[in-house]
Amino acid sequence: MTNARPGLNATSIAPALVRGALELEATARGLLPHRLPA
Repeated sequence: MTNARPGLNATSIAPALVRGALELEATARGLLPHRLPA
């Protein structure tokens, strides 16, 4: 995995991935509430 931008490292990527995962989960819950057991 090559890093073209030295400033873009794990410390800046990780929070973005976490936010993306949370947004996807929130979107899934908002669009498909009938598919969730709770």
